[in-house]
Amino acid sequence: ARGGNKAAPTDPFAALLGGAGRKDPAVQAFFRAAAEQAADERAVLGTRLAAVSLLGYTDYDSAQVTLARLLDARQPPALQLQTVRALERIGDPRGGSLLLSKENWSRYTPQVREAVIATLTAKPALIDVLFGAIRSGVVAAPEISSVRRTQLLKHANAEVKKNAEIIFKDLEGGDRMAVYRTYRDALGLNTDVVRGKAAFERACSACHTYKGVGGKVGPDLTGIRNQPADAILLHIIVPNYEVAPNYQTLALTTHDGRSATGWLAGETESSLTLRTAFGTEETILRKNIASMSTSGLSLMPDGLEQTLTKEDVSAMVAYLKSGD
Repeated sequence: ARGGNKAAPTDPFAALLGGAGRKDPAVQAFFRAAAEQAADERAVLGTRLAAVSLLGYTDYDSAQVTLARLLDARQPPALQLQTVRALERIGDPRGGSLLLSKENWSRYTPQVREAVIATLTAKPALIDVLFGAIRSGVVAAPEISSVRRTQLLKHANAEVKKNAEIIFKDLEGGDRMAVYRTYRDALGLNTDVVRGKAAFERACSACHTYKGVGGKVGPDLTGIRNQPADAILLHIIVPNYEVAPNYQTLALTTHDGRSATGWLAGETESSLTLRTAFGTEETILRKNIASMSTSGLSLMPDGLEQTLTKEDVSAMVAYLKSGD
């Protein structure tokens, strides 16, 4: 770098242009124009996406106000995702805190939540922000997938690994896991698929479809036979161990006072479609959303095993594995 300029490694504009880099008045004017384009809801989506991407090369103080506005659920999902990427590129822990503010986190759709978690598990400084949000109750530990929990529990950074072991202790070895281990020991105790089918129909079919029969509140279980028996049991006994993002509960209110609750069955640039507890679908325009919150937890309650014997559970797992 010319004249011992130490800004070059972190400021690409200083490396390319020399001098003040991104602090140069002309560069600052360029970024202000990008921020205006990004925020302009009348602009073509592709133009807004390009503008948001450019903001990822400025600093947090310059981009904060614009990027905060673009995390709103009323914005197209592609724009929200590009905003998450821009904050990741900036890499400022304050950007992580913005992503995990209580207001923002509660109203992300599952796709955006996954992008936020991916961003916050990428760098130790941002991981600390994620851990802080879990400790404060903004993010529920089960909202972090088992794959990402494992990544954190085996992290090369000793401090990250230590904190992960503390934060995920209950999920990996809490009371529900103790119940799971008890029932796991009973797997194979009864493999009567007829009994298992009856147990499934009694305890699960109101919400889950299996081979074309049952409710549509939860996921279709027809393909579950390919999973190991102990994995199927884990989902039954500890439903919050890992909740697929699309099956986390969304609660919406609209500007005209309507409320809707369910899981996200589909989304477009302009609307969200919820699958309700009755198995019906309701579509809400993004522009009509007054508020949106996500629990991050499964609709499926803990304690299902209390309505079934160990033999029933064993037989039900055998039934789901059999494909009959």
